[in-house]
Amino acid sequence: MEELFGDKLKILSFLERVNIKFGIMDEDKNTFQEIMVLNLDGTRSTQQMPLSDIMYLTEHGTINIPPKKLLQRIKEKINR
Repeated sequence: MEELFGDKLKILSFLERVNIKFGIMDEDKNTFQEIMVLNLDGTRSTQQMPLSDIMYLTEHGTINIPPKKLLQRIKEKINR
């Protein structure tokens, strides 16, 4: 059995001790990205927004945009 799965068992043993973190890196939180905004009158405009705010709004949603729960879904897949 060890002969067939030796390397895979070593990898799995290693991964059991790994702590995986995901999200926006500290150095990227204040990086600004231009986004498209839908205004109340139906027009569109662009605005600069930090990546941390974009990720928060993507994860949790807004009044008009449902939450995507990207980080939550990734976490669930990792924990399987």
